[in-house]
Amino acid sequence: MSENNSASLQPAVINDVQAAEYLGLTTSWLRNNRKSPSAPPFCKLGGRVRYRVESLNEWVRQQEVKY
Repeated sequence: MSENNSASLQPAVINDVQAAEYLGLTTSWLRNNRKSPSAPPFCKLGGRVRYRVESLNEWVRQQEVKY
């Protein structure tokens, strides 16, 4: 018998609204800085901007400031 764990599964890709919420940023910041090298990487699927959760996590790690 298998247990349904869909509530604990995280999607591999999310839209800009979800990405902004995930990162604690605004959607306008993501949209305005999308092509900036300092912004998180994105991909286009079916002409729509999507963010890989794995890439967002890596981007956050890269933003860490070490003194």
